[in-house]
Amino acid sequence: MNLSKNQARQQARALWPSWLPTEAPRQALQILETLLAALQPRRIAAFYPMNDEYDPWPALPANAQILAPRAVSGLLEFRVVRWPGEAALPALRDQSGAPGASDAATLLPQGAPIDIALLPALAAAADGARLGRGAGYYDRSQHLLGEALRLALLPAALCRLPFAGEEHDLQLDLAICENGACCYTAAGRLALADRAARVE
Repeated sequence: MNLSKNQARQQARALWPSWLPTEAPRQALQILETLLAALQPRRIAAFYPMNDEYDPWPALPANAQILAPRAVSGLLEFRVVRWPGEAALPALRDQSGAPGASDAATLLPQGAPIDIALLPALAAAADGARLGRGAGYYDRSQHLLGEALRLALLPAALCRLPFAGEEHDLQLDLAICENGACCYTAAGRLALADRAARVE
């Protein structure tokens, strides 16, 4: 039986606090780090974690340009918060209290390609529909991601949560969990095959 999105959020929020203190997030981060090293992206859209989220930054390659979102008038814009080989700019909290890119960060030019989008998510449906916190910022701004490979780092138990995604929901290509990668799309399968070829 499918959960409603609100029920799915409740279930996901109940699981995250017990998952975060375990070794599982570190195992997932190691898998993510290995994947990113094999894919060699030049530009990654990431995010600054909130207190109840994992921190993806240790897995981000030093030689990639890193973008972070900033909420502006109900939409997101992406700004360069770390250039290859440099330290990241600190986060700035917006009116909602969520951390994002600061005023000092350079706005990504319109149409500039993003190779990988590492997205915050509470869970994913069996088809890869991303379950966010409900504010809709990423769903309304997904056109900015272009052809980026869309990843989320999730507890294994939340990679295929039985809820029905909606047409406007962001579609994940892969979820990275403590057990490996959960693949949802042809782009995700291609990325895993490319990674395997480069590792071999």
